[in-house]
Amino acid sequence: MNGVLNQATEEGYKVILLCSDESYENEQKHIHDLLQLNVDGIFISIAKFTNKFEHLEEVKKSNTSLVVFDRYAKILPSHRVVIDDKKAAFRATEHLIQKGCNKIAYLRGDYISQISIDRFLGYKEALAHYQIPFKQELVLVCNTNSLEEGRLRASELIKQKIEVNGLFAVEDLLALGAMKEFHNQGFKIPEEIACMGFSNWKLAELVRPSLSSVEQNGYLMGQKVVQLFIKDQQSKTEDKSFHTEIIPADLIIRESTTLETKT
Repeated sequence: MNGVLNQATEEGYKVILLCSDESYENEQKHIHDLLQLNVDGIFISIAKFTNKFEHLEEVKKSNTSLVVFDRYAKILPSHRVVIDDKKAAFRATEHLIQKGCNKIAYLRGDYISQISIDRFLGYKEALAHYQIPFKQELVLVCNTNSLEEGRLRASELIKQKIEVNGLFAVEDLLALGAMKEFHNQGFKIPEEIACMGFSNWKLAELVRPSLSSVEQNGYLMGQKVVQLFIKDQQSKTEDKSFHTEIIPADLIIRESTTLETKT
């Protein structure tokens, strides 16, 4: 948001900030209201459970520029600013494997959002690349991606006596919740279970042990969203093609996967 706000201000635009709270209905209403206001552009990270896109097709039919960032849908052609979620998840899983983990639990997201699907595919591809058998029992679906859900999923692994020596979570809060439960049950991190998150929330570096995570470079993403919007506004042609900006994602290695803290 800071990236969007600062870049938009520099370009002479004002920003209206609205929150869907992951609700398809709220998202629909916000889009309707913004179109009624005749705004120049709409930037959106699609709500987690949105699987119908008529409201966004209406934006594309109007004179309003549409830029989708972070959470997107493959079936909705649009300008996009995203990271390569599959590649980032591959690298995160690879890091755990290189640390000696061969029984890696994965706390995945829902079956709807594209980022959830791509991160799961990256996890599977890393296992296959290193000839580690994929086991369905090591994959636990999470719907809220909350701290409490991470704790509950780790508790399930322990109660079912499913042996793990690594854990990768689709979002940091899940990983942090799982780490807390492992610690409460007497497991040492990272010596017995190495843990990796995704998104690099501020909390990740504040907890102990600090959490290794995937940095999405959100500020740069916000800047690129506005820059792509400006290009679309300045286009004088009838070119209807859409452009995708891929933001680099970096691994931030901390204490949860190594005894040495490195960035």
